Amino acid sequence: MAEWIQDPAILASHLADESGLAGTADAIIFPTTIEEVAAAVADMKTITIQGSKTGFCAGAVPAGGAILNLSRLNTITTFTYSNELRTGTLTVQAGCTLEQVNGLLAAKGSAPDYWSPESKAAWERYRESGDTLWFLPNPTETNASLGGIAATGSSGSRVPAGRLADHFETMTAVRANGEIGAVDSLCGSEGVLAVIADMTLRLSVRPPLLYGLMTLHANYDEAATFGKQLTARAEILAVDWFDIACRDFLASHAATLPPHTYIPDFPPGAAVCVWTEAVGTEAFLLDAMELLEAGSGFADAALAATVDRDRERIGTFRHVLTETCNRVAAGTRSPILDWCSPDGQWASVAEGAAALFRREGVPFVLMGHARDGRTSARAPGLLDAGELVDFLQRMGCSASGEHGYGRAKRELFAALSPDERDRWRRLRTAADPGGVLNPRVMVMR
Repeated sequence: MAEWIQDPAILASHLADESGLAGTADAIIFPTTIEEVAAAVADMKTITIQGSKTGFCAGAVPAGGAILNLSRLNTITTFTYSNELRTGTLTVQAGCTLEQVNGLLAAKGSAPDYWSPESKAAWERYRESGDTLWFLPNPTETNASLGGIAATGSSGSRVPAGRLADHFETMTAVRANGEIGAVDSLCGSEGVLAVIADMTLRLSVRPPLLYGLMTLHANYDEAATFGKQLTARAEILAVDWFDIACRDFLASHAATLPPHTYIPDFPPGAAVCVWTEAVGTEAFLLDAMELLEAGSGFADAALAATVDRDRERIGTFRHVLTETCNRVAAGTRSPILDWCSPDGQWASVAEGAAALFRREGVPFVLMGHARDGRTSARAPGLLDAGELVDFLQRMGCSASGEHGYGRAKRELFAALSPDERDRWRRLRTAADPGGVLNPRVMVMR
C-alpha cells in the first residue's frame, strides 16, 4: 500500500516542472493502483496531480498541501485488435508514457505475462498481421505520461485542436470525494474535475513510410500558401512553421544544445521555415518541389527526410527549441503565450506578433501548427505582454489550451477566452466544491 512521504529530499525533487517555477508541498505519494489513488484523494484537503512533470505551464507545480504523483501507475493492462478493421485499443494507466506505448506497438514482441488470455490472443493476431499500430497524437515530449497528455490537451501537430478526445475510447477517473467511475473524456480538464487514473487508447495503423520535408519561405503568406496547396495534393499528417527568430535563438545558445542538434539553414531572403510530415510517397516530394519551383519557396534549400532516422533528427528541432526556451526563461517570469488564430488567419497574426517582438528588441521564439492556427510564442526578456495580448484580442484570437493553462497561462486564458474561462470555473466548482484537486490550476475558484 502506497504511503505518504514527507522526506524533504524526496519532496525537493518534485516541487517544479519544466516551467522552471517551483512550489511547496507537505507530503507526496506514489500510488500503483487506482484504489490507492482514490484513497489518497479522499485522505487530503488539497492535492496537486503530477505525471512525468514535462509540462511547461506549471500545472504540476504544487501550491501547498500534498502531491499525487502518478508516475508509478504505469501498467498497460489490456489490448484488443481487429484484423478486419485494422484498428486496436490499449488500456493503460495514467503514468504510462507515449514512448512506452508506441515502443511496445512498434516492437511487436511477446505479450506481457500478466495480460489476460483474450489480450494475449489479440496480440498474437496483431504480431502476425502486416500492420504496425500507433497512438497518433504527438506532443513535443515523447516521455510525457498519457494521463498528462489527456489532462492538458497536448495533442501535438498531427491532431487538430479540440479533437484529442477522438483518440480515447473511455477513461476511469477518481473524483474529488474519492469515488471511482468511468467517464467518456476528461481531455483538457487539467485535473480540476477529477483525476484521470486509466484510459483506453484508440490505435490506428501507422503508415508504412513517413516522409518529412523542411522548406524555406520568404514570408508568412508564402508559407501559408505552400502549406495549403500541398495539403490539397498529398496525405499530410502535420504542418509546423517556425519564424527565423527560432533559428537565431537556438544559434545564440548553440553551446548548450545536445550534440548533432539540427538547426535550419535559412538562405538570404528566407524568413519562415515549414516542417511537413506526410505519408511517404514519391508524389508527395514531386508535388512539393513543383510548388516550390513555381514560386512558393526556396526550392534549392528544401531538405527531405525519407528514412525514420533523418525524419526524427530534423523533427526534434521543435523539441529542442521548446526545451531550450524553457531553460533560458526559467525564473524570468516571462509570459507563456499560446493562442488560436481565426480560421485561415494564422499567417497574418503571426506576422503581426513577430513585428511586435522585433520592435521590443528582445530574442523570441514563434512557431505553430498551420492546419488549425495554434501558435506558441515566448520572449524570455519580455515581462509585459500587454501590447501583444491587445493585438491578439483585436485579431479575434482565442487562448490555446494546448499543453494546458496550468498556473502560468491563467491570465492569458482570462484575457482571450473569458467566457470559456467562466464556464470552466462553474464546472470546477460543481465537480470539486471543496477545492481538493489542483489548486490554482487553469481557473481560480
